[in-house]
Amino acid sequence: MVLREQSELDQFIATRMLRREGDGRHERIGKVTLKVASGPQAGLVVAFTGDRIEGGRGQANDLVLEDTAVSQSHFELVLGQDTVCLRDVGSTNGTWLGPVRVQEAWIPERTVFTVGHTDIELKGIQRMRVPVSRVDQFGPVRGHSTAMRELFVLLERLAETDLDVLLEGEPGTGKRLIAEALHQQSRRREGPFVVYDCGDERDPRRVEAALFGLHGGESEVVASAMGGTLVLRRVEDLPAPLQPRLLNILLQRANVTKGTTTPIAPRFVFISSLSLRLLAAEGLFNDQLHRKIAEVSLRIPPLRDRTGDATFLFEHFLVDSAPGKSFELAPDAVKALPLYSFPDNVRELYHVATRVIADCQGPRITRRDLRLGRTEATGIADLARLPFREARDQFVRSYFKLLERESDGDLAEVSRRSGASLSTVRRALTPPSRNQ
Repeated sequence: MVLREQSELDQFIATRMLRREGDGRHERIGKVTLKVASGPQAGLVVAFTGDRIEGGRGQANDLVLEDTAVSQSHFELVLGQDTVCLRDVGSTNGTWLGPVRVQEAWIPERTVFTVGHTDIELKGIQRMRVPVSRVDQFGPVRGHSTAMRELFVLLERLAETDLDVLLEGEPGTGKRLIAEALHQQSRRREGPFVVYDCGDERDPRRVEAALFGLHGGESEVVASAMGGTLVLRRVEDLPAPLQPRLLNILLQRANVTKGTTTPIAPRFVFISSLSLRLLAAEGLFNDQLHRKIAEVSLRIPPLRDRTGDATFLFEHFLVDSAPGKSFELAPDAVKALPLYSFPDNVRELYHVATRVIADCQGPRITRRDLRLGRTEATGIADLARLPFREARDQFVRSYFKLLERESDGDLAEVSRRSGASLSTVRRALTPPSRNQ
């Protein structure tokens, strides 16, 4: 979770880490020390706390590297329970462990990795105890992993406030469902829950009319959410000329609601599959708007980082989607589920479960029945059997993957060749495909 230093957040910041009745405690890696072993900044030693560290040449990164061979956004370190995950985030020159270029690797203390002309050592790891929920759900959102139960504690406390929230995470991680759960658990639950997708309209004038009204008129979307929650999906796709206007709405709303205990203006929940901080650093998103909407932000972990949740959720989907039916997971299926990376996260897991329910001939589900890694359609005939949105998403993903290969991983070139914005390209290629 990321919190900006704003006075309105003081109370929340002061209480969010306090143990409450009903909270458990979990120990995980919470601090790492990095040393630049070679390169332009050789000798630099920096310590970071949190759950994720981003590195690259861009000023928005946690670790800013003065190396021209390093990409603006190059790598990230995700702090897990017992070790640290190193991930390349679409860099041009790659992230290396010795002679091996890696997309993702779990690395122990003292590991040295290379980005550009810079060697970085994971010099130290420090563990910390954090509160986790004792229950495995927050409203309709379920998760038995410690990563999700840690998130549930924060959501429970955010539900007690009217603070706006930014939810960031890969496609399919359940951001919209989390937004709905936050609404249901808040004092605004009796008010409207409105979702507007900033990326659905190609014509900026339609977006302007919906969010801001025409000729000084009232915004239909904002008005329809008064006293409730307004979710702006794909906020990174909001046309640049309209971003300062959204900032003005947020600032005006803050003045209107100050000092009252009755919800008047809507609570905003912003959803993005990309890092708005990095987009803002690259000039692709309004920096002031980013700072405002990211005062409280939550990163939703991908399914591959939620230890044990693949099997837990799969069994839940079986029960929920086929009431009255009884299924048994064979040992090879139990082993296969946590080993598969699920590039499309919980959404993909749900599709696997519903397909198994439809196709499985008996109550026993084997690894072969799961058909993991074979869920992506490969031809027009396959796409025609899918719902429109799913078929469209699979085509777009395959299209940009092909252009990425032909462009040697240069996303700017992919954007130029396709005519799509860089944010659209990045969203289509996030998360990158990983082998089973």
